[in-house]
Amino acid sequence: MSVGRLENLFKSRAGKLLSIFLMPGYPRLESTVPTAKALIEEGVDFLEIGMPFSDPLADGPVIQQAGQRSLQNGMNLSRLLEDVAEIREHSEIPLVLMGYANPLFQYGIEAFFARCEEIGVDACILPDVPLEEYRRHFAAAMKKHHQRIIFLVSSVTPLERVRELDAESGGFLDVVSSPSVTGTSSAVGQMNTGFIREVSELGLQNPLMVGFGIRDAATFSRATEFARGGIVGSAFLEAMKESTGKEREIVKTFVLSIRNG
Repeated sequence: MSVGRLENLFKSRAGKLLSIFLMPGYPRLESTVPTAKALIEEGVDFLEIGMPFSDPLADGPVIQQAGQRSLQNGMNLSRLLEDVAEIREHSEIPLVLMGYANPLFQYGIEAFFARCEEIGVDACILPDVPLEEYRRHFAAAMKKHHQRIIFLVSSVTPLERVRELDAESGGFLDVVSSPSVTGTSSAVGQMNTGFIREVSELGLQNPLMVGFGIRDAATFSRATEFARGGIVGSAFLEAMKESTGKEREIVKTFVLSIRNG
């Protein structure tokens, strides 16, 4: 597989990288593209774009509610991919999709990854797909269509398993910083920097991005002490809840609050 946007980003960009998770179709169906454009203009390093699903496993209440609102607004996988195509026309920033397996099976695995390749998606995170199921159902289509898989690892993942997941991942490895679901107060309070450090010392092939529990400059700094960057989700969705017509202003304030405090 050729070197892609994610690999180039990690090689070329100094300092800690910031990724923002956005939920398409939230808070309005038409919010996706203007929000993404505002994030790009504020210098976010790459975007993680959710694929709303009615039964998300790892998501806390904020992301669950955003996903439900998105679905109620009329968002679906076909519309989401159209929005991603429009974002790609605007920028060469890496785009990572995050979602669950069932909608992909309904869409068609081969058709989904072919469409991802066509519109310039770089990688996918599939939290409910273990390594063995990835190899069985997804690997062939993803490799055929030049899509990376990015696996999640947490403090309950044995270190040998971390190495195995790293070997299959492309772009980066997504480190869950807390045993709690994302977006909860306990996730903020239980950030396991010891585990992040332990993983950083394994000599893995992929850089580390840390998710779960990042809400501000202090938690971003703490999360990225032993990693290349952090991914902010729930805190951003909370900020965007009432953003109608004010996406640009809210995005600017939020990104500055993470970067500079």
